[in-house]
Amino acid sequence: MYELEGQNINETMVSKYMYAFKELKKNEENTYIQNGFECLKEHYASDRYKISMQRLAMIIDHFDHFQTVNLQYGTFAREIKDLTGIEKGKPDSGGNHRMKAIAFDDGERDYENYPQWTLLPEVVVALERLGYVNKENSLEEITFKDFIEKNQDLDYVQFKEKYVELLQKTRTGQADFRKKQLNYWKGCSVTGYKNDKFLIASHIKPYRICNDKESIAINNGLLLIPNIDIIFDKGYISFNSKGEILISEYLSSNDLENLKIKNDMRLRKYNNYFDEFMKYHRENIFKNK
Repeated sequence: MYELEGQNINETMVSKYMYAFKELKKNEENTYIQNGFECLKEHYASDRYKISMQRLAMIIDHFDHFQTVNLQYGTFAREIKDLTGIEKGKPDSGGNHRMKAIAFDDGERDYENYPQWTLLPEVVVALERLGYVNKENSLEEITFKDFIEKNQDLDYVQFKEKYVELLQKTRTGQADFRKKQLNYWKGCSVTGYKNDKFLIASHIKPYRICNDKESIAINNGLLLIPNIDIIFDKGYISFNSKGEILISEYLSSNDLENLKIKNDMRLRKYNNYFDEFMKYHRENIFKNK
């Protein structure tokens, strides 16, 4: 097991989920399995891996009602439970109790007051290790509250069409941003590692609070290997005005050793244009005592 930001990852559970997903992939011609994976990928792409069944129905074109999502995603989750034996928490009387095989309900509701399900961390890790999802497709940048407020006069069909269009536009923008970072850095911004299959294009100033110009600015991005990306994204490292690494005091020597973080690390390229965004990261995201 390893721990970061107070969150334990059970490696045995990760292995079980990886096994279950690979087994289900063998039967992907089954409609329930096919639709289940589609729901799972959209669930992964949602803000903080948290989503309501109503919102899933809105995103996926061929689901016309959240009850269809409940049935098909729930059936998929039950298959996972049967393969893994995992079900977090106690079953309840609601029809969604099957979801506890892959997600949990922390009581937080979305902006339309619908209950939300958050993917278990082990499910997220398993999906990423299998390569079934792409972190660059994560849509945490989309502020659903703002979208609702700006489009509350639309009927359901118009609202769904416009929201799906927004998702597609955002994902296209993320893909373009990644290409620019690959072309600029030609390897990890810190280590120089060059296999782009494992490199993540990460915004320095989070996309969700950028204006249109900032969201595509090449100097608002880094290309990072996964272990550096996740702790930069969560604010456990940053970089000073010279591009030298800053390490949070919340990281122990054991964390640094296991995450392969060294005190002499620095960005391979750096200038004042990058520091405009890195200053925001240092002052608002970097965590230190």
